[in-house]
Amino acid sequence: MAKDLDDKVESKSTIIPKTYQRFMKKNAQNKAARLPPKILFEICSYLHPKDLYSLASVCKSYRSLLWSRKSATQEVWKNSRVQSFSLPTFPPPDEMCEQQYNWLLTVTQKCQYCGEKDMFKLALHWEFSSYCCYSCLEKKTVSHSSLVDEWKVPEQILLCLVPLQSPPQPRKIYYLISDVIQTINEFHELPETINGDDWLEETQEEALQKTRICERYRVQLELIRYSKKERVQRILRRGRNANQL
Repeated sequence: MAKDLDDKVESKSTIIPKTYQRFMKKNAQNKAARLPPKILFEICSYLHPKDLYSLASVCKSYRSLLWSRKSATQEVWKNSRVQSFSLPTFPPPDEMCEQQYNWLLTVTQKCQYCGEKDMFKLALHWEFSSYCCYSCLEKKTVSHSSLVDEWKVPEQILLCLVPLQSPPQPRKIYYLISDVIQTINEFHELPETINGDDWLEETQEEALQKTRICERYRVQLELIRYSKKERVQRILRRGRNANQL
């Protein structure tokens, strides 16, 4: 691992942000600041993701170093994730960096919209990379029945959408309102050169694949974030809520 980092951290000018170089010069008496970047990377790779976030909040220079999307920094966060959990983890979803992935997996503990901290009211929704409570989620979603009865959305369009893995109300299918509007607009604005049936078939297959991927990440999160007792409690709590509907 050290050799891999050495290969990636070839020089300060190409990998390490200039802000960190200035920080090291300004804090010459600070032992941590005098550490060579490759040594600092090596140390950071053994820290828990929560500790990396704490370190990144110390100053702008550390944040610039640890929040970079460059390959060497991403490798540090990846190694931290792999070594911090007893269970193997999947790589980040497409277009998600290691920092955001680790934040969702272990760091955030409250609804990102209202600040709710009750774990029985919270869920991570990989469909739109958000950790929030069901009350906030309900404001951003619409049920399958509403789309059919009130919105008059054709079934072939609904098959192009990714349903929420943890809906606000059990036994019902929900979709993000933003996804519904975007998909409808895309369908009605298709260029004449694109066959509508082909677009529907391709988009439906993509939605099916994403649904399967989101389910995998949902199961992984439950195993990592919650103990066995907490998982049972969450299932029972959702079961009671379902019976009350």
